[in-house]
Amino acid sequence: MIQSFFGNDHDSKIPTYFQIHDMVLDLMTRLANEDGFLATTHDQQPRCQQERIHRLCIQTRNEEDVKHLSAANLCRLRSLIADVYSEEDVRLLSAVAKAFNWLPPLSTFRVLRVLCLCGCERVDDGCFKEICNLIHLRYSGLRQTRITEIPKEIQKLQLLQVLDITGTEIHELP
Repeated sequence: MIQSFFGNDHDSKIPTYFQIHDMVLDLMTRLANEDGFLATTHDQQPRCQQERIHRLCIQTRNEEDVKHLSAANLCRLRSLIADVYSEEDVRLLSAVAKAFNWLPPLSTFRVLRVLCLCGCERVDDGCFKEICNLIHLRYSGLRQTRITEIPKEIQKLQLLQVLDITGTEIHELP
């Protein structure tokens, strides 16, 4: 049901990634949607009740899916994942970057705890200042974005445990 892959190095004993069987993934997604903890847009319409979205993962090549979510009430959103760090699928990277424009401003997600925008080219220093107002944030994944400096407002994020800025132009911390 869960298959491990070892990448190009066949001598390695440590897997580089895992893949879940499609049937198991469908079951997990359906159960999560029924509980209101997940709204998935992966080339399909979101199946979660819009007023109950707590976790949102954007994985789509279709901009219309995210336009549909832009009308949803996302004020209770706890996790937002738009991780497009994939060199293999340029179409997905482009589509998710465009889809990011259709979401409300980051400052509207007042109770957000997990934010992963890895690889989103539209995330820049201005977005980072908005992120600094998310006082409940515990994880911020900003790997491979266009951020060049960390604003002083980062001090507001007293609950922040992980700040992933790998692959950015940040060379010093405030």
